[in-house]
Amino acid sequence: MKSKYLLVTSILLLVVVFGISFGGVNIPISHVFKELFLFNHTESHYIIINYRLPRVLIGLLAGFGLSISGALFQGVIKNPLISPDVIGITKGSGVGAVIVLLMFPNAQWLLPIGAFTGAIVVSILLYFLTRKEDFSPKNIVLIGMALGIICGAFINYMITRYSFDINSVLVWLTGSLWGSNYLKVTILAISIAIILPLVLINYRSLNNLILGEEIAISIGENLIGSRIKLMLLGILLCSISVSYVGSLGFVGLIAPHIAKKIVGWNSKYNLMMSALIGAILISIGDLIGRILMPPIEIPVGIFTAIFGVPYLLYLLSKNERRK
Repeated sequence: MKSKYLLVTSILLLVVVFGISFGGVNIPISHVFKELFLFNHTESHYIIINYRLPRVLIGLLAGFGLSISGALFQGVIKNPLISPDVIGITKGSGVGAVIVLLMFPNAQWLLPIGAFTGAIVVSILLYFLTRKEDFSPKNIVLIGMALGIICGAFINYMITRYSFDINSVLVWLTGSLWGSNYLKVTILAISIAIILPLVLINYRSLNNLILGEEIAISIGENLIGSRIKLMLLGILLCSISVSYVGSLGFVGLIAPHIAKKIVGWNSKYNLMMSALIGAILISIGDLIGRILMPPIEIPVGIFTAIFGVPYLLYLLSKNERRK
């Protein structure tokens, strides 16, 4: 197991170095570490410290948050088709964040609160619309997508109705690491540092829920309490990440599936592996977006959607064949 973590972590570190080195202005890899730690005030040092490094850090943190959130949702709901973006929760977070931008344009620290509120509202709506026991996984996905479309339409209305900084709003529409700064990094890092240990100490509860209600009850698991607790943690991770990088689709869907193939379903190992995989996916997508057509930057959300939509269709067809 340690060798698997070591391999994936090494890949992540390599992607991080590439992310700092390559972009509109390429900096030789051999110079990256020198420019990071020797404050010689060169152009390369300025680019790395002020643009590349905060962007890479935001990508890593958002990857951690979105992928662990997806793993929590899939485990609690026991549905492999589920992730916060698929069922509209990320769009709900976007609505809350855009409202905060409208009312408090200079209060970046309020964005996670607005995003969390929007995510909670969508989650409650989804629960009441899908609480029948015979509801199929496919129907849950369809209703979640419908809620996401409604939230997306509301965001578009807000953009056209009120004056926004269009560059800031593009973060929520496409999912992008553009505009990353150390204030965002600090808020996101502190938030994840607080929430992540709470998730990890509850991995046994998540395992019990994955095993099924009967086994969980026989073990003594409080089903309702554990579900609410784990879902709230998942919503928190999702909404905080979305508030600063926008609706990065399908990271929370794909990363837990890849992690499951590497380390299995046990949440003790799956959660952190999902975090590493999610960070790799976002970092690679952002790197490709910066080097494909310089100086134009393609939002990372476009690449996650390109890979995520076919994967969701594959999971849907696989679920139908299993029936």
